[in-house]
Amino acid sequence: MQLQVPFEVLIRRQIARLLYPNVQSARFNYVELIKMSHRCMANERQRFPVLKKRMDDVIGNFLRDGLQPSETMIGHIVEMEMDYINTSHPNFIGGSKAVEMAIQQVKSSKISTTIQKQKDAAELEKAPQSKRGSKSSSFLCRQGN
Repeated sequence: MQLQVPFEVLIRRQIARLLYPNVQSARFNYVELIKMSHRCMANERQRFPVLKKRMDDVIGNFLRDGLQPSETMIGHIVEMEMDYINTSHPNFIGGSKAVEMAIQQVKSSKISTTIQKQKDAAELEKAPQSKRGSKSSSFLCRQGN
């Protein structure tokens, strides 16, 4: 259980970093909805300037009134995610298990690299002498040009 404390501290920091981009996204949505309302039936609304102004005011107030509760809700959701880090989930890999898996991955990558090098060396030895010579001479010709 003690190994999870540093993980939870790091995760909470990362989750807290999600607050600003999500609030910013809500504000972008607000601005885009305002723009859409201005473009909606623009030609028809031009004929009635008072109605156009009143519609813009009502739509703007409606969207503005919804923006603050949306930002508050986003803040609450981020706080809820920070409050409960589910380390008991079956897909969660704890500290010691994560270290063990990382060591296994490093070992397997070293083994696969060693095997590949051995295969390359064996193929080079199996190649006829004439092929090896032709490859090197063609390489030399390219350098000369």
